[in-house]
Amino acid sequence: MFTCEHCQKSFLSKWNLKIHVNGVHKKLQPFKCEHCQKSFSLKGNLKNHENSVHKKLKPFQCIKCEKSFSKKYDLLKHLDSVHDKTKYHCYYCQDEFSSIPNLYQHIKTVHVRHLYQCNKCDFETPHITNLNRHIQYKHVNIKSYKCSECDFKTAHQGYLKTHIKSIHMKEKDLKCEECDFAAADHSRLRRHFISVHKKLKPFKCDKCDYAASTNDNLKRHIQAVHLKVLLFKCSKCEYQAAAKSNLQRHVKNKH
Repeated sequence: MFTCEHCQKSFLSKWNLKIHVNGVHKKLQPFKCEHCQKSFSLKGNLKNHENSVHKKLKPFQCIKCEKSFSKKYDLLKHLDSVHDKTKYHCYYCQDEFSSIPNLYQHIKTVHVRHLYQCNKCDFETPHITNLNRHIQYKHVNIKSYKCSECDFKTAHQGYLKTHIKSIHMKEKDLKCEECDFAAADHSRLRRHFISVHKKLKPFKCDKCDYAASTNDNLKRHIQAVHLKVLLFKCSKCEYQAAAKSNLQRHVKNKH
């Protein structure tokens, strides 16, 4: 572990420590916004700023009220504190808090003098295992969790559980209030609500007029249309597709 001599925070690598010192203590902010005078120490923070402040993007909409948010984290915090009333317990003293940021602020000021900080975004946590899980899921995307029933793989254990629940166990207990659609997890229900009932397409392609209801759909569009990346190949003919669902549709219709 590498510890900062200024504030005693600990980091996984010397590189992470250097980024922390440059951004927090030396106040170096090399990533500058082209729309205003703000600058940031992390590229991810600059992107979040541009999307929320200048592009006014709020793609994460609550399915239980009219509020929408620029960050998924803010949506989850809203759901927890306003609708689900989830309580987060302190690991050290069992005090209760309505949101994860409030919990971490409590831990930081009362129990722990340093947090482990991600060198790619502003995520921080008092537990190194949480940081490793965050980096693997958000930035490295190593798909280490594999389904025993099919070839599905994911970087997140929760996604594997959702996959097994919805695909193999056929359990979809979250109902849409507007139609008969049902989902196994809140994120899928939210995507359905936004695209089908709200008809929102907040993710805009910067190369053409295409707009999508989800970031994944936008990525697939860019890969297929602009980058000409066709990752999924048919084993029975020369057909190739950018999306797995397109390949499955081709196999079903043609073979």
